[in-house]
Amino acid sequence: MESVEQPAVEVSRFTTEDVTGEEKFALWQSSISVIFDVERDERQASSPFEARLESAHIGTSLIGRCVAGSQIFRRSPKKIIEDGADHLMLQFFDRGGSEAMGGGMKARAGDILILDLAEPIENVNADFANYSLVLPRSAFEADIARLDEQHMRVVAGDQPLAEFFRGAVQSVHAMRHRMSIEDAQTMGATVAQLGKSLITSLSGHSEAPRHLRRQSALFAIRRYIDDRLMDPSLGPDQIMAAFDISRSSLYALFEPLGGVRTYVRQRRLQRSLRDLLSTQTGKVRISEIGWKWGFSSESDYSRAFRRQFGFSPRDAREAFRTSSGSAASTGVYGDRDYEKWLRSIA
Repeated sequence: MESVEQPAVEVSRFTTEDVTGEEKFALWQSSISVIFDVERDERQASSPFEARLESAHIGTSLIGRCVAGSQIFRRSPKKIIEDGADHLMLQFFDRGGSEAMGGGMKARAGDILILDLAEPIENVNADFANYSLVLPRSAFEADIARLDEQHMRVVAGDQPLAEFFRGAVQSVHAMRHRMSIEDAQTMGATVAQLGKSLITSLSGHSEAPRHLRRQSALFAIRRYIDDRLMDPSLGPDQIMAAFDISRSSLYALFEPLGGVRTYVRQRRLQRSLRDLLSTQTGKVRISEIGWKWGFSSESDYSRAFRRQFGFSPRDAREAFRTSSGSAASTGVYGDRDYEKWLRSIA
């Protein structure tokens, strides 16, 4: 009895090895632009540049292995609007590392770096080799209450769960060429669950014991706000009554975030952006989206949106539609199938 050959997983490969000189970085810049805007690190700009990226579509996730020269990776508000990516990326380096341009984050070889692709990013990666697991936000939201607080956080590489996660991702990537679709579904679910466990291990701890009570209060209030963003009466008075907290204490908690009113407005705008770019709500009028998220008029919504993102809602929607219909090929040097995959796992 003949065995039936199982369909294999989709694999994407990009390399600069067949081009020369400045064309190498230009080609890489074009390819990786489906996720990041990149530029050479000035400290290394005179060095020869090479890049190689191999990705696999594993179930509801993407797993990639990247080896490249030193560079700056950015996701600006403009970029976030244009591609509408609403995913989390869990990344670790076996050579080199990553550091935030403004300080405050440094991931060394072995550490697990959590990146929220719906948030701004400006990181410098030294000459590096890394693995990345990309999952849609929907894979985490039901299980992790404080998901929006995990951007740019780092899990120390010597933690047992971090070691287990690295080994699992590396093993799955190594088997990408001989894995069936059925295998990919099972293994993809396994690494996704490990990713959730990593984030859960972070979300259960405050930054320092002496700040525990303050941080716990802030986390609880932020969850309360996120659950009521469509409530037009949401504001300081409602929050003060719900938590039996004084106005001065509430304002002090939210001062590092720009203030409680600013925080509420920013969260509403971030949620409205998802609606604005969603294919399911693509025909909903902008004014209706603004009303839904607590803005008194379309003009009020548009002004607030432009202040936060640098685009009007109308321009953002049009830019997303235009970019969604663009071609995604880099010819004989590889492909950009991961752009299509990124959209398919949303």
